[in-house]
Amino acid sequence: MNTPTPNNAAAIAMVKASVQANGEPYYQWLDTSSQQVHSGSAVELMASLSAATQLELIVPAQYCTLKHYGFESSESKVLRQTLPYSLEDELLTDVDELHFALGEPLQEQVPVAIISSKLLSNWLADIRAAAVDRELDIKKVIPELLMLPWLEQQWTLCVDDSGSDGDVELRYLLRSSAYQGFALPAALLPQALSLLIAEQGLPKSIVLYCTDALRDEVKAVLPEALRALVLWQSGHYWGLMTAQQTAADELNLLQAMFARGLAWRKYWLQWRKLLALLAIVAVAQLAYAYTENYHLQNKNLSLRSQIESAYRSAIPKGAVINAEKQLKRKVATLQGGSGEGFVSLLAKIAAITHTVPGFTIQSMNYSESQNEVRLTVLANSFKEVESVRSQLQQQGVQAELTGSSSEGGKTRARLRLRG
Repeated sequence: MNTPTPNNAAAIAMVKASVQANGEPYYQWLDTSSQQVHSGSAVELMASLSAATQLELIVPAQYCTLKHYGFESSESKVLRQTLPYSLEDELLTDVDELHFALGEPLQEQVPVAIISSKLLSNWLADIRAAAVDRELDIKKVIPELLMLPWLEQQWTLCVDDSGSDGDVELRYLLRSSAYQGFALPAALLPQALSLLIAEQGLPKSIVLYCTDALRDEVKAVLPEALRALVLWQSGHYWGLMTAQQTAADELNLLQAMFARGLAWRKYWLQWRKLLALLAIVAVAQLAYAYTENYHLQNKNLSLRSQIESAYRSAIPKGAVINAEKQLKRKVATLQGGSGEGFVSLLAKIAAITHTVPGFTIQSMNYSESQNEVRLTVLANSFKEVESVRSQLQQQGVQAELTGSSSEGGKTRARLRLRG
């Protein structure tokens, strides 16, 4: 294991999570400035990535299973709930102990990544505990196989010579389809490839990613049928991983119970002064509103007392429940009817009719019991009669046309008005 050296110049975001033989989490990352691969605990990781604000975790293939699940259209709305139990017979572990992350459904097919809930939880908790005093966002947790480039009818083989999982032997990663592949040591690779050829047939090509020094050694491990199909790409594991940072956006394990929350601590540090100021302003406004309300209530009680005194001076007997309303009813009774009275109604009629040239009132009858006025009017046209009626309606007067006739080029009409 290389001892991590602090790197404050650049943020190293790509980190491979793994587990030691004793079950403790540990991590591997590439120092982009020195091109050295380091591995260690979460505390050592944080010391090395002191400038990092975001982290993307790579989950090795041996810890994460990929599947492509076909479903019925009627199942789409409850897919997250039903899928684990649909795959139960294909899994060795109880589904209640597993976390299922879904990709984007397409044509009733959905990619699925499956991992131990406890394992993923341990990694996330371990890193967050080590980063408790700093701003660090774990942005993605990505299945390792999805970091390998892939094309239809082409296999991708990558040689990991970085000492993954604390071992020094080579580790081979193969992606044989969009959501199929495996990670194996060199000793098991020939047999695994032979079985894959028997199952899927030969691909059109196999793209090999490894260093120049390992090229001949890797080709020697491949079955004879695959050697002629090899398209060699010079490079190493971490070079490929960092080059494919955007290639695995289709399936992020941070879903459901592991979904990313808002970075409350980051936002709190940024906005706490403004929030404190807003809190002070809010408290001051509440205090002012309370004081103002208190004074208004006292003023209202004083005015109520004065209204009741005025009511008693006019009507000394009887109960006082709402002096203002009771006084209005008394006035309305004295005016006749329940409206505003004849004088008020006549004022509205005069205010509107005098603005219409040639509009004359020929007769008027008033019924006190019904608070109703009947008018016979003469106007230049029926349009003017209708205009007057409409304006009275807008003033709150019930205006009804009861009849009309033409007379000498003018219009005679009868209106019934109620206030």
